[in-house]
Amino acid sequence: MKIQHESHNRIMVFWPEFKSSEKSTYFHWHENIEFIYVLSDSFKILIDSTTYEAKKGDLIFIGEHCVHLFLSSGTMYLGQFSVSLLLGGHQSLKPVKPHITAEEIANDPVLANRLNHLFELMKTTNIVEKNDKNIFAQNIFSAFYFAVAEKFPQEEQKSSSKKERKDFYGIVNFINEHFSENITVTNIAKSLYMDRGKLSKLFTKYSAMSVSDYINNLRITKAKELLENGYSVTQAALESGFQSVRTFNNIYKNITGTTPSQRKQKNHFD
Repeated sequence: MKIQHESHNRIMVFWPEFKSSEKSTYFHWHENIEFIYVLSDSFKILIDSTTYEAKKGDLIFIGEHCVHLFLSSGTMYLGQFSVSLLLGGHQSLKPVKPHITAEEIANDPVLANRLNHLFELMKTTNIVEKNDKNIFAQNIFSAFYFAVAEKFPQEEQKSSSKKERKDFYGIVNFINEHFSENITVTNIAKSLYMDRGKLSKLFTKYSAMSVSDYINNLRITKAKELLENGYSVTQAALESGFQSVRTFNNIYKNITGTTPSQRKQKNHFD
């Protein structure tokens, strides 16, 4: 899991049958609005410190510059488009609430039929590059967004400090670069010239997990890759940043539900 700022040249993107996976889950944000139509039974997604459990038929909307992270895998239609695409750089855009359930959509049969029709049209639309003149695709995305925004506006816009976001990004980037070393909350705070308590509180606010949990998840993700590439359990533990094999075994089992040895054995038979 890594933080990443995505700024695509593409102003309209639609992926039918997109599959989020463990290896593609990372903290990220982008300048486009992103929407997700859930095709699988259930998965969890974190958006600006709030966790949503998205079920089949639900819609998820992620606003500009909202930090988000897939907490589990799922199958979905996923699309992105820029605010300027919809507005032409003029009026302000009415925000949509982040999680709209299938039941809420079904309560308005006219809207449900309209959205299904627009999804079918989206599936025929190619990715559009910046400055392309694709009025057809633009109209589809505009009709989709405004239909949902009219019915499901966000009641209260969540405000976040720009400085807080910048500090959060700095914390995550530092951890991403140094997680395989012997880092602690104390030496992270010292390296970033931050108060230890403030750092922990800020990280939890935006990530919905503790610093140590995030570090452990990064280490276990790396350890899995090492085990798959033939490393021994001891090598995988030390290379991914654990100070002892016992600690590695305990955390690995807590996170994955299995042991590193069982993982290696499975890879051997596969």
